[in-house]
Amino acid sequence: LSIACIFLFVNDASDLWLYVLINSAALLIGQLVTWSALFADLGKIHFSFRAMKKHVAPMLLLSVIPCVSLLYTAVNKVILGNVAGATEVGYYNQAFKLYTICMGFVSALSTVIVPRMAMHFKKGDQAKFRQFVNFSIRYVSISTIPLTFGLIGIATTFVPLFLGAAFAPATHNVMLFAPCLFLAGVADILGLQILLITNQSKKYTLSIIIGSIVSFATNIFVVAAWGSEGTVFSFFIANLVIVALQLYFARKHYEFRYFLKIVAKYTFFSIIMLFAMLGIKYLLQGQSDILILAYQLITGVYIYLLCLFLSKDPLLFQILYRKVGWKHVKK
Repeated sequence: LSIACIFLFVNDASDLWLYVLINSAALLIGQLVTWSALFADLGKIHFSFRAMKKHVAPMLLLSVIPCVSLLYTAVNKVILGNVAGATEVGYYNQAFKLYTICMGFVSALSTVIVPRMAMHFKKGDQAKFRQFVNFSIRYVSISTIPLTFGLIGIATTFVPLFLGAAFAPATHNVMLFAPCLFLAGVADILGLQILLITNQSKKYTLSIIIGSIVSFATNIFVVAAWGSEGTVFSFFIANLVIVALQLYFARKHYEFRYFLKIVAKYTFFSIIMLFAMLGIKYLLQGQSDILILAYQLITGVYIYLLCLFLSKDPLLFQILYRKVGWKHVKK
């Protein structure tokens, strides 16, 4: 609704206040809906400082993570602005907004599945815990890998259409941000679903801090030559380092061969989808961007689903028939 309102009511620079109002209202309404549902389920809440005391230290440790992430992202943008100018910051910000929108779909799984995984781990049910890890790996791969390749496939059409022709240079930024969707999904599994639940929060925090330092250092070296693309590249490197460290830290709780097998499968299907989308763009040269984009999306979804269907993907059939149990997820 907020995106629709922005397109309908924000027309020029004088509507900045309206743009801020729409975004603020969207955040406020979202929080009101969430909190009203929470209080409806919990009923009357009793606070006890004595009961809260044991949770303070772990919460403070976890609070470091978003602070560090926000800090290096903000500092990198400041460096970009000072070195390359405000225009490059604008290209970066618009690409980052598209990345943030897509991230909502990526992070949704952990929000839903973490409490159940924590329950099984606390009970000592390692088999069930690993089943959830395997399901998460498959779910993140089946959703974020085609999203990554799909975003790359439509970027040259979508960015000028969605952001305006003036932001066409941000196309490469969007393409560089795209692989971060998959990396962020994997980091959610390894960090939130494994390291935190298995009481390895220090390792989780360490991976974020190291990734942030590497990102900051990379940005300093490449921003002068690459501009906003250099800052996006440093963001990509940070995610890559974080995932690499967490793959090592969480190695006892997942099977690396299984991880590679699943990633390779959906990457292959996504590459087929990408070539089909690029072929459609080539065949429809000269047509309107909206028509090209629509055909690209339809073709991409159809080809990817066809690949899943022909390979008898267990997660797809689980969704279609709701009869495939956990024992089939690891096939």
